[in-house]
Amino acid sequence: GLKRRTGLTGSSSADPSQSDRSWPSDAGIVERSEYIKDRVSNLHKSEGINSLDIFDESEIAKLATRVKNGDSSSASALLSLITIDQFLSGA
Repeated sequence: GLKRRTGLTGSSSADPSQSDRSWPSDAGIVERSEYIKDRVSNLHKSEGINSLDIFDESEIAKLATRVKNGDSSSASALLSLITIDQFLSGA
């Protein structure tokens, strides 16, 4: 933390890794939750997202496929889209 970075503890070790933190990464959330995996797989068919007419359904499907194949770089974008979709559904 702050003490370590300012040299007050005498430690020069690096910041904690993601696995040392108490919250999961976005990719970890997608990997571990069957519910989220299902939402990701069907996101390109979402009436709410499609009603906005600003997102390309085929690109959303490509992002979902990449995440399912282990590419974690799109996980944050897909979780954001799930949040938007949930908001639009009013649930």
